[in-house]
Order: sequence, then structure tokens, then C-alpha cells
Amino acid sequence: MAATGPCATLVTDLASQGWTVLPDFLRTDAVAALRDEAENLWAAGRFREAGVGRAAGYAVREDLRGDRIFWLDGDGAPQAQGRFRPEIERLRLDLNRELFLGLVSFEGHYAVYPPGARYEAHRDRFGTSDERAISCTLYLNSGWTARHGGELRLHAAGRHLDIQPRGGTLVLFRSDTVLHEVLPATRPRFSLTGWLRRRPLRPALLSCLLAVLLLAGAPRAARAAERPMSPQETVVLLHGLSRTPRSMRRLETALARSGYRVVSVNYPAGRKPIGAIADVLDARRADRRGAGRARVDFVTHSYGGIVLRYYLETRPFPNLGRVVMLCPPSAGSELADLLRRIPVVRDVAGPVRLTLGTGPGSLPACLGPVHFELGIIAGNRSLNPLFSWIIPGPDDGMVSVERAKVPGMSDFLVVPRTHTFIMRSREVIAQTETFLQTGRFDHAWSPGGVRPTGDIQGGRRG
Repeated sequence: MAATGPCATLVTDLASQGWTVLPDFLRTDAVAALRDEAENLWAAGRFREAGVGRAAGYAVREDLRGDRIFWLDGDGAPQAQGRFRPEIERLRLDLNRELFLGLVSFEGHYAVYPPGARYEAHRDRFGTSDERAISCTLYLNSGWTARHGGELRLHAAGRHLDIQPRGGTLVLFRSDTVLHEVLPATRPRFSLTGWLRRRPLRPALLSCLLAVLLLAGAPRAARAAERPMSPQETVVLLHGLSRTPRSMRRLETALARSGYRVVSVNYPAGRKPIGAIADVLDARRADRRGAGRARVDFVTHSYGGIVLRYYLETRPFPNLGRVVMLCPPSAGSELADLLRRIPVVRDVAGPVRLTLGTGPGSLPACLGPVHFELGIIAGNRSLNPLFSWIIPGPDDGMVSVERAKVPGMSDFLVVPRTHTFIMRSREVIAQTETFLQTGRFDHAWSPGGVRPTGDIQGGRRG
């Protein structure tokens, strides 16, 4: 899925001049919610003085920098920030896809400049660190006019550009090259300021990356507008055992924001045999026959991957697109083997879980290699040390990394996430979109990512 419209413009501007301005990045009500949160934190005395430098060189210098800041916590972000983060995440994915920047996360803080405060000309990247790649400032000020001052001044090629901090405006610029300053204002000036970050690079590799940006970024951005995604492209979500479509809600929202038509199927996982579940998918498929032969992608969690493999082995699917499976028990799980040997637990677990063992008669063992474009994401973090003691090798608390693999898969990725919550991870959501768009994961920045060897066969489009 290529960058189009405003995205194509910002990619072109960043590649060619190092900065870009998006006047209406967020809706007015979302900006107002962020401003209210920042003002309440300011009134409660939660902001602290900002400093310059880092480590031993860190110091508060109001003659150089007069703002106050409140760092944001991504994991515990309240509702107001929750409306901003999906948009900045989508922007991160666009920049990775078009400029190969390897951006992995966003960090940021609220900032307020009291009347008369300023920040002298500087660059955002520390001399000993290269993680900050793209600086981002979203302004939260309502009713701002030129007489209030407080402009962001960008210095470039012997001239400067002044940007007024009007609410909803997002400014992006390269952290390493763009010299900038904040001019004094006559009223408190609020913003949400941060950085799109990548993992540390060695100097030689960093130089190569910047060369690629300069030589290839602008032509690629110019081509971006020529490859629009079909508005009919659909992604079907299949949840896992003892779960509901609600468990996939965050993933559903992110995919919908990226322009997909998302169908999250509610099926009786754990209560009916797999053949009956396949009938449910048949019914849902019949419901959308009016959509024609547009491509249909799938994203599954856990048992949902087994359901889909069974379905595709027993039904033709000529318009099948790409598939991402999260923590699938592709070769079964040792936990299911254990359940079969404990009578009381066996009765509670139910018949479906008992079919997911590792033996030759298990359901996973009856399924053959895949013949479609499949990317698998496995986790290697566990919330249950007892289960992990039973499962050999790295695991997610339910399935080992090794048993998540399946012959014929196109790509394989390991992330530090647990089986239960992997589908809620921002990194996993981003990697899922990357595979749906390109047929490969972004191994350049994913922690623990490994590309499989030996049993990989080229996937095909159904």
C-alpha cells in the first residue's frame, strides 16, 4: 500500500528538504482533548523544568531553554493521547515503507512555554546518540494569531522559515540536520513534542542510511502517488481459543485506519469441531459475495491459524491474498499433550484443546504445508513460568517458537511478547501491516527478528 495524498507530500518534502508541515494532522476535538489534558497537568504542577545536554552534561539553563515538560507514558496513555498515537503510528509506518528509515517507536512529552520563554537554535540529536531520526511537534493552541508570537523557526540554506503554533498543525523535520529555535510568545504555548526513533546505528551504517535517503528517497516518494491501494481490499481477523473479536479490537482499529475493510469473525472457538467452524466462515464469505473478486487477506491469533489452514485445505479460495498468523500452534503444543494425561484437567479443557497436541494424530499434524503467502510472528516472553518449564526452548507461555513454524511460510519473526497479548503490541501491529503490504516483515528494526531458512518456499497469491 503506497503513500498517497498528504502522505506522499510529506515523504517528498522530508526526502528533498528535510522538513514538512501538516496543517490539520488531527481533528479539532482530538486536539482540544490533548490541550485540556496538558492544561490540567500544568495546573496540577506536574510539569518540570527542561534541561539541555544529557548524562553528566545535563543542566537546566533557562537562558537557553525556558520550557516545562511532562513526559508521556505510552503504555498507560489516557484516552486523549490514545487518539494521537494511532495517527503517529501510521505515519511511522508510511515513512518506513517509503524512506526505509527503520523507525521503531515514538517518544514524546507535553511542552509549555510560559510567556517570554524561548529555546535557542539547536538540533535535536545528541552528539553521542543516533536514535532520534524525525522530530515531531503537534501544536495544541486554540485561537492563536501572529500577534501571539511563539513561532518555530527552521534554519535552512541561509534562510529561515517561521511556523505559527496553531492548534492541529504537525511539523516534522530531520533530527540530525535541521537547526531550529522557538521564539518567545505572549501567552502560554502548548505542544506535544517528540521523536520517531530507531535503534542505535554504528557511524558507518548511519552514513550509508543517510546516503540512501538522499539518493533514493525523493524518487521513491515521487512514485508513491502512482500506486494507490484498492479501496476493496479486505482483511479478515480470526481470534483464538476462549477469546472473542474484542481481543483483536486494537488490531482491527489500526488496519481500518490504514484503509482496509476489516471483518472480525466471531466463531465458536472451543465449543464446536473445526468442521462446524469452517461452515461459519463459509457463511461469512457468502455474505460478501457482492464484493467481487477483490483480494482478501487474513490475520489470525493462535487457534485461528489452525482454523484458517484447515479451511484453505478443504475449500478453494481463488482471491486469497496474504496471511499473518500470530503465535499459531502450527506443530501443536506440549501443553495439549499434558492435558491428555491428566483426567480431571482433560475434562475441563474440552475436546478442541486436546486435538492441538504434538503427536502424529493431532489436528496440526494432519495439516500439510501452506501454499500461500504466509508470515508468522511468534513470541518469546511468558507470563507462566510453569508452562514455560514444560515447553522446550523459547516460548510465549503456550507455544514454543519452533512449533509456531510451518513448511511453506514466506517469512518468520520472533518478538518479545506473550501469547495472550501479542495482538495488542504496537510493534506486532506495525509488522502485520508491513507483511500485508510487502509480503515480508521489517527485520531491520524488529528485536529478535529472524528470517527462516531451509524450509521456506516461495508463497503464491491465491
